[in-house]
Amino acid sequence: MTKLRFVIDLPDADLSDHDSVRRRFAPLIISLEALTEINEWHLREALTRGKPYPRLYKSGVYYEEEPPGQEDWLDLPSLYKAGKGDCEDLGCVLAAERRVYDGLDARPVIKVKFVPSEELRAAGYPRKAIPRDGIFLVHVLTLLPNGIIEDPSKVLGMRGDFS
Repeated sequence: MTKLRFVIDLPDADLSDHDSVRRRFAPLIISLEALTEINEWHLREALTRGKPYPRLYKSGVYYEEEPPGQEDWLDLPSLYKAGKGDCEDLGCVLAAERRVYDGLDARPVIKVKFVPSEELRAAGYPRKAIPRDGIFLVHVLTLLPNGIIEDPSKVLGMRGDFS
């Protein structure tokens, strides 16, 4: 099997300018939609072969955060093979499931929170992984057409209350 690696630079953002922060994450939103569409393709292919994937919440997959500074985005087969994933993996699989199995126009969405460097140090983040001012934490969720937001990471073991 061939694996692909995307490297995407997000533009800097001025924290005092909402539009600047929104523009910073536009490439991320586009990438999440692409991963969701790839997952839709995998789901449809499996259905065509008569060997559908189990639904995410019944799959045995659980939430596990990657180490700070590491971001591996897993498509559905890679996620199920690993047995664990973080928010973008889970959110994009759930959005694809809602589209393919449930006929809903679901989509991955993000919640962004800026965390100053002092808070990161206090929380135990490795010093070398913390920029001078702090970092944006991004959490991926699944938005349903009725406005309900699902957090598969929370359902599958994420602690805390980011969402």
